[in-house]
Amino acid sequence: MPFMLSNASAAGAGAPVATSGAAGAAAGAKASYRLDGTESTLTPHVGHKVEITGTLEERPASSAAGGANAPAGTLKVDSVKMVSTTCP
Repeated sequence: MPFMLSNASAAGAGAPVATSGAAGAAAGAKASYRLDGTESTLTPHVGHKVEITGTLEERPASSAAGGANAPAGTLKVDSVKMVSTTCP
């Protein structure tokens, strides 16, 4: 089952800045990422607001034509921390 992280934003010092769209987006923009992690780690957090630590593999510029709804890249999940049981 593929998992997606929606409305993502960078957190912490030195965190990557997320942008979406072919030409990039304004600072503070929200992005979506495909999650590469175990189902048993991700399933309990579906619909929750979470903080995820991992390695970002950005989408190559050549595939940016996927549209504004296409994932900005893939996040290889190291850990998941629930922040809230509801998502804004």
